[in-house]
Amino acid sequence: MFAENTGGIVALYTRAAPDRQSQYLAWSTDSGLSFTEYAQNPVLDLQLSSFRDPQVFFHAPTQRWIMCVALSRAHQIAFFGSPNLLQWTELSRFGPSGITGVDYECPNLVEVPIEGGKTAWVLFVSINPGAPQGGSATQYFVGTFDGSRFVPESDTVEFVDFAKDFYALQFFTNVPSGNPVSIGWLNNWQYCQETPANSWRGVMSLPRRVSLAPDTTQRLKLIQQPEDLTALRGTASDVTPPSRMEAGSSWETPLPASGAHEVRISAEIDAQPAGLPPGDKGRSGRFVLNFLNSNEETLSIGFDAFTAQLWLDRGKLKGFSHPFFTNSFSAALTPDQRKITLHIVLDKCSVEVFVNNGQQTGSALLFPAPRWTGCA
Repeated sequence: MFAENTGGIVALYTRAAPDRQSQYLAWSTDSGLSFTEYAQNPVLDLQLSSFRDPQVFFHAPTQRWIMCVALSRAHQIAFFGSPNLLQWTELSRFGPSGITGVDYECPNLVEVPIEGGKTAWVLFVSINPGAPQGGSATQYFVGTFDGSRFVPESDTVEFVDFAKDFYALQFFTNVPSGNPVSIGWLNNWQYCQETPANSWRGVMSLPRRVSLAPDTTQRLKLIQQPEDLTALRGTASDVTPPSRMEAGSSWETPLPASGAHEVRISAEIDAQPAGLPPGDKGRSGRFVLNFLNSNEETLSIGFDAFTAQLWLDRGKLKGFSHPFFTNSFSAALTPDQRKITLHIVLDKCSVEVFVNNGQQTGSALLFPAPRWTGCA
């Protein structure tokens, strides 16, 4: 494939015919500018019509390449091993498990660091259609992988994102920071072909650095935070919000005239303010951040301390209407939680919200008419 003492790029990919999906191999010796197809393709063919999306990595303990690939309509992820990327032997299968939907797609098996020093294996499986919010979504399973078989620690379904527009994530590994970095398609198959854009369809998410941490029940949960955004930042605005706000009060600040905004907020909410009888929840105990524009459109992100739920509401935007373009989404946080941190990246057509240092993330497409002018 490559001359002695040289290297290059090897691509393993799915080629689809009307009644067959198979895995093919090609290589490049010019940094990906051109590729040569392997003469004896396909390298893996089960003679199936729904067999796609290979992810390949080298497993050092067993000194072989591992491919995980979706048997989409069977709702299984198959694992294969190879010493040379050309001959593949089936090792095991996972599933059906979790929410199956109609198709399994885009599997990724990744060794993810746990806060504190250890690691665990995480299998990411995308489904479409059939996600709880509608359309497409990505679920994940935490478990062990011995080089042949993946075993989840639990059958509980966990989703990568609590909103509706994050799908088919893929991973960069062996990155300088050490943690795997994911990137997803910021869209949903229910309306991706009808969004108001002429020369493009949707965008990719911010790269996310992933890790694992135990929750209050000691189950490992996914932590996602934006990879270093330093190179993308402009001049920071000098915004100093009040250190304390009374229930029912508000505060507004203009946003700079740019296409994208990054907002960081840390707040502690009084769930039982003075003056209310015991047990009377009233209308307090909530924190709401509204992004505004001159067309009276509003993007709302808020937290209710009584229910420990965060919400994202795009229902007051006027740039796109579709039966499946769901208005609002919510995520349950730790019960009795009164403190919340939000890291929000708002772009011209999208928002990504990272809650409590990445314990929850919400990603949504947005189609406001004019640009954002302020937040309150």
